[in-house]
Amino acid sequence: MARTYFVIEDKTFDHISEIKILGYFTLSQKTLNIDKGISKTKIKKLTGFSNPREKNIPVFLIGQLGKNDKFRSKISGDELIEKAHFKIKEGQEKIAGRGILVECKNIPYLRNFYEKHNYIFIDKEYKKGDLLQYLKILNPEDIIEKR
Repeated sequence: MARTYFVIEDKTFDHISEIKILGYFTLSQKTLNIDKGISKTKIKKLTGFSNPREKNIPVFLIGQLGKNDKFRSKISGDELIEKAHFKIKEGQEKIAGRGILVECKNIPYLRNFYEKHNYIFIDKEYKKGDLLQYLKILNPEDIIEKR
């Protein structure tokens, strides 16, 4: 149901026994229900319509995003999420999609990180536990032109 990508140090390909995994991210698809607890203004921002007929939006989900503590200084969180965004944009080019969803704990560092990358906080807590949902809207012009 999901695909995990490993970010490895390029020069380790010369010595297979020394592959350094710098970080990883997991991508899948999910349906975001916008029916309950979200203001009309935010619904318009999320869907493009103030009163959409469809209350379920198919989105890409970044299920996991993490760095290897052993090689922490070799990649930043910003670089890692940009790699995830790149893979998602490749998928959007083929199958479309309105946004990227992340679910994170209510920790200031995490909230600030996602907001810095243009994710919008959705006005509700995720149903399973204390996770918050953030959504990044994908614009048609964001689709990759070059490979």
